[in-house]
Amino acid sequence: MCAILPPEMLSYGNVGIPVPCLEVKLIDVTEAGYLSNGTPPRGEICLRGPSVIKGYYKRPDLNEDPSIFTPDGWFRTGDVGQWNPNGTLSVIDRYVPFYPSLSTDWIKRGCRLYLIVSRTW
Repeated sequence: MCAILPPEMLSYGNVGIPVPCLEVKLIDVTEAGYLSNGTPPRGEICLRGPSVIKGYYKRPDLNEDPSIFTPDGWFRTGDVGQWNPNGTLSVIDRYVPFYPSLSTDWIKRGCRLYLIVSRTW
């Protein structure tokens, strides 16, 4: 949980304001046209704080993966968010970097990913 929605800010389409114990920032997803310095600010939601995962147990390969953790310690959620004028955060899309493999084909439409599993009998 990274946000709460106080009753006085209740509205549809947002997840609320960041909880005090976490830092939340948006980073650019240029491939999909989401810019953190745009109007409104949009980008991949990144989290940092005492309640956020610092790394995977005995998995240095994942801990050093820049698609999961930024070099300065931010956890990349894969969700695309937007800061609203009232300070609330909305989740508007999903972004997952993908890597094709021999047994699957990935199709990217906008920022949404569709997996087609190839079967050979």
